[in-house]
Amino acid sequence: MVEPGETAVVAGTTAPVQQVTERPVLDPDCRLWIGTHVVPGRYVLESNAGSTGETLEFVGRVLYPDAANPAARLLAEAAASEPGAAGMVSTLGAQVMDGRDLKLPMGSLTFSHLCAADDPDARRHLSRALVEGMVFALRANLEQITAQSGRSPTRLRLAGGMSRSPAFAQLLCDVLGREVELCTHPETTALGAALCAGVAAGAFADLADAGHSRRPYARTLTPTPEPMRAYGPLYQSWRGLRQAQEPALNAAQSTILPAVIAAGARAGSPVEVRARPRIFVSADLDEESLHRLRTIGEVVYESFRERMRLLTGKALVQALAGFEVFVTEVDVVDVAALEKLPDLRVIAACRGDAVNVDVAACTAFGIPVIHAPGRNAGAVADLTLAFLLMLARKLPGAEGFLRNPEIRAGDLGRMGQAFQAFRGRELWRKTVGLVGLGAVGREVAKRLCAFGARVLVYDPFLAPEQVTRAGGEPVELDDLLAASDFVSLHASVSDQSRGLLGARELARMKRGAFLVNTARAALVDEVALAEQLKAGHLAGAALDAFSVEPPGADHPLLALPNVIATPHIGGNTAEVAAHQGRIIAAELARMVRGERPDHVLDPDALRNFALDRPRPLPAAGALAALAGRQGPAVSDLQRDAPSSVGTGSAGAAPTSGETGEKFARILQAFSEQIGRDGRVRAFAADQDVTLHFVISDLGHEFFFRLRRGTVSSGLGAPDGRPEVQLRLKADVLDGMFTGRVNPMEKAMSGELSFTGDAAKAMTLQHLQADLRRLYRAARDAVGDPGDLAAIGRAAAPAAATSVGSADKTREELVAIVRELYAQELITATGGNVSVRIPGRDELWITPSQLFKGDLRPEILVRIDLEGQPLETGGFSPSSERLMHCAVYQARDDARAVVHAHAPHATILANAGLPFLPISTEAAFFGDIPRVPFIMPGTAALADAVREAVRKSWAVLLVNHGLLVAGRSLRRAADMVEIVERSAEVILGCHALGCTPPTLPEDVVRTLRQMGDLVA
Repeated sequence: MVEPGETAVVAGTTAPVQQVTERPVLDPDCRLWIGTHVVPGRYVLESNAGSTGETLEFVGRVLYPDAANPAARLLAEAAASEPGAAGMVSTLGAQVMDGRDLKLPMGSLTFSHLCAADDPDARRHLSRALVEGMVFALRANLEQITAQSGRSPTRLRLAGGMSRSPAFAQLLCDVLGREVELCTHPETTALGAALCAGVAAGAFADLADAGHSRRPYARTLTPTPEPMRAYGPLYQSWRGLRQAQEPALNAAQSTILPAVIAAGARAGSPVEVRARPRIFVSADLDEESLHRLRTIGEVVYESFRERMRLLTGKALVQALAGFEVFVTEVDVVDVAALEKLPDLRVIAACRGDAVNVDVAACTAFGIPVIHAPGRNAGAVADLTLAFLLMLARKLPGAEGFLRNPEIRAGDLGRMGQAFQAFRGRELWRKTVGLVGLGAVGREVAKRLCAFGARVLVYDPFLAPEQVTRAGGEPVELDDLLAASDFVSLHASVSDQSRGLLGARELARMKRGAFLVNTARAALVDEVALAEQLKAGHLAGAALDAFSVEPPGADHPLLALPNVIATPHIGGNTAEVAAHQGRIIAAELARMVRGERPDHVLDPDALRNFALDRPRPLPAAGALAALAGRQGPAVSDLQRDAPSSVGTGSAGAAPTSGETGEKFARILQAFSEQIGRDGRVRAFAADQDVTLHFVISDLGHEFFFRLRRGTVSSGLGAPDGRPEVQLRLKADVLDGMFTGRVNPMEKAMSGELSFTGDAAKAMTLQHLQADLRRLYRAARDAVGDPGDLAAIGRAAAPAAATSVGSADKTREELVAIVRELYAQELITATGGNVSVRIPGRDELWITPSQLFKGDLRPEILVRIDLEGQPLETGGFSPSSERLMHCAVYQARDDARAVVHAHAPHATILANAGLPFLPISTEAAFFGDIPRVPFIMPGTAALADAVREAVRKSWAVLLVNHGLLVAGRSLRRAADMVEIVERSAEVILGCHALGCTPPTLPEDVVRTLRQMGDLVA
């Protein structure tokens, strides 16, 4: 604006209304301000409508807290209302300037609940009232200016952040009843600075030239006739209400002012820090969090994810020497390390349950331990909602449907099948029961409200009002279980909550309900859960936690098609680094300023705490007592698990030629040198750990044990149970001890697996240099073993050769499985087949939990008649192997067993209907025995099947399908088809209300006598 009469409204954080004049205009009432223009000979007369933008942001956060941009959402909602806002009137953020009497920005929102009693979306009217009040204030301030200048605006222009809203701009135009020019660039301050810079650079002759040459106006808005007419009387009513409220608002200042002063003090400038600590960060943090930490101290950042390193023992002590603050996520901090780190003053654990830190020892040393509760609440809540949606919409089955190789392009019959099979449910109006309403539970409740779900909550530690505030309804556990379509667990594990959902509680759940567990497996009885799922009482479950992690592939729950299982990934997102970093940086900032942290696990350590004062030293007796306790662990699962692992068996070594023999001699020499090495013995002075190595592709084993200054080692498995067992191939072990590979990377890729105590597994890291030295010496003494990677490639053919004609048997088994899969008698992961290897008490059996539509001979598993795998490094055998073995043990003449998930045979078993001789084929079997539901994969089920097959080649399994044995694979498969088709006819007759007709009794007797020959 350059020429006199040009007027602008800048609707931003505040809302100045300015007019250019050619002379100073003095307001005798001193309500307005006058100032000089940047252009000589020009002046600016200004009024101001107050803190419009700030008020808009505040009310937007109140009305629309979940919106990405609450202020923009409020403006958009206001546009959905009508002039007059259904009778609601606002003076919030709407001042008429009086330079003599500057007051707190105050106002009111006046309405009756009857204004929009039947409107389900009344917030839009509240939004409209707020915005209309601000625009009315702009009109009042413009009128003040024109009254003093005596000049109506020649041009009225609108800029500022609120001008981005077309609805706001049009509303101003309608209320003023005149044209408004809308600025192209809402950020007028930045535009003005650019024009000034242009003058300085010589792009413009002067500021007047810059102003005239730049036309930053997008378009001219004209009033809409009907709203313009409506706003005339509405504006006058607003002015009258505002004037009437003046005395009340003045009286309210004495109440409001102390709260405003207190809020200002809380948001004031931070206290000057008295010391800048050295901070070592091994946790995974984002750049913003690291920047915040660098403002309060000197930071060294070595993320455990990037360095692939977990710090314990001596490595931890070396890394933290000279640091006052340690920010950790997985490193193990025990009393022995604390004793050797005199400078360490604060530990920040980036987790909710800081099991990796010995908190009691930290308290004894006067070291506060701060933590990050709720750091992964959003991540776990997201996974919970994903599980709920997957279960509700049957996504696991639907996702795999189109991958069926039997489906042809354009097959509308298959689309009809999908339409029928995958009809899902919405979360809308479903009842979701949340067991536990901590940080995760609250986030889940917030997300569920957006889906229109009803949320029930059982949390005995919360007051009913706390549950209601989170959007839930407080109920008792039994009521929640009985009413919920979905039950989701978010409780912590304690003596009171362990086994919270047992057999009784699961049976109380609504029939057809779903269970989701993204918390801890200890909350649920896994066996009882599997039984309820198998019986059909529960429709499905989604589990991110198991009692042993990871569970074996033969875990009974993993065998169920209505179970979604993930490997404890709920809190594992990239964004967690930002969440935990934000919490920890804020906590450390408080401590550096001398304030009390909000999240401290040992508040006693804060007594007389100061970063610049030495920490107290515990008495010797206290140190001894601390050292004798169970130490910290990498995870709570490890902390709560047994302290040792089974040794397992490496199995027989496959033929590997000269390479394998040389490698065996290297291991012999290596283990001997470990046992007599002085450095290893010195390291063992304060150690108590046994490490057992299993070389999976060679069948070799070796171990070494460090126990209070003594070292023992050797080939084979150790006596007793080791704390750590590692399984890896020869090439990986060779690379680990020659420096070719990073062990942590191999563990992350699955090429190196270890079970047991993760902290004690780090013994390898501490001894890395010495073990590499000893291994290289052994390797040099024996010689290069050759291409160790080739051993694995050669192992499978060697194993196949060792069983003679087994390859042909395997190919036949695969062909039968594909045939049964095509007939839908075996599902993608349901059902299993085995065959006896000719001349041996061994079987080939299908692997556990692999897609049956893509079965290959080389992935079948060889087991003995007790169900034990006979080869290492391969797939796990079917979880039903005990049932198969029981059949072969009961019948020497059985050569093959098929366990099918045949639908009609299963229905017949579940309905309790007899298998009848309705055809000559069906008559061969007689009345097929049935076994009641018993937990799959158990010895009890195997025993029941063993008794049943002594008198029949076929067994109906309630809720579990059909088992058929035969003297050959071909005969067993044919009999499965016969039983299934006969069951279909029997069920069809019953469905039509008639009794299935059977063959004459004399014919049946004859055919039953022939039945054994058919098998």
